[in-house]
Amino acid sequence: MAYGRTWLSRPPAVTVDQWGQSQRGIPHEQAAQNTAALETLVGGGSTGTVAVGYETAYRSKSAVVGAVAGKVADPARALDELFAWWPWVGGVQPVPPGPLGGEVRCGKGVEKLPEGGYEGKYVDLCAWADRHTIGMVVFRGFGERNKPEDMFLRVRSQVERPAS
Repeated sequence: MAYGRTWLSRPPAVTVDQWGQSQRGIPHEQAAQNTAALETLVGGGSTGTVAVGYETAYRSKSAVVGAVAGKVADPARALDELFAWWPWVGGVQPVPPGPLGGEVRCGKGVEKLPEGGYEGKYVDLCAWADRHTIGMVVFRGFGERNKPEDMFLRVRSQVERPAS
């Protein structure tokens, strides 16, 4: 699934401290929804996608990954739009992008229930965009003081690779 200088790879069966892939339930469904939304930010259609959820054995923590390869005309604007979809995620700040480059931002929030109110589970949202890919990782259940940047870079490096 190559596009430009990077390509999206098949997500590993296990990631984030050896968590297994979620084949059903909320992480799996949310990954598909997030990836479909990301496709709207890619001009001319996507050339590849990744949608996968991971969770701990007792489902207390999860990581939901969505990524799309294609032409991203304005990475900063695409990230602005992406974070606008999550209005309850605040404190969005740029973070170092690691070796894959592009622009990366992370923010925090408390998960809101569809019917209103809050579930009380902390959420960390990190997203990246460059001219060739856009993606996001949503970490749930890690606590208020979690610093998701390191986990985010590990997950991103497992689904995006430099083109050779």
